[in-house]
Amino acid sequence: DATQGPAASFGVPAASILRAHYVFKDETDITSDGWGQSLHRQLELLGDVRQFFGKCVNGKVTLLGTEEDLDQEEVSEVAQRIRVGVHSDAQVVFAKAGPRHLFT
Repeated sequence: DATQGPAASFGVPAASILRAHYVFKDETDITSDGWGQSLHRQLELLGDVRQFFGKCVNGKVTLLGTEEDLDQEEVSEVAQRIRVGVHSDAQVVFAKAGPRHLFT
């Protein structure tokens, strides 16, 4: 996957683990299946507004063509339902690689 998501996740591994697993933590289920993302349980920040923006699959918005139009009067109310995740004080352990050189 050449998108920025995997690169950002590997750069800050502690935040990646927190985002992918801890948000689903269930104190009543101590098995490894009790928390963490899976095929059927994913962090979906657009979940409350998917009728306008589509469904997220593996962190990418998937448009089905059945999304509802959003009227100007609805923008503020719908924007309030979009979830935002923010990490703070997360240590970056890998930096962006420099230019790649090909040797022939």
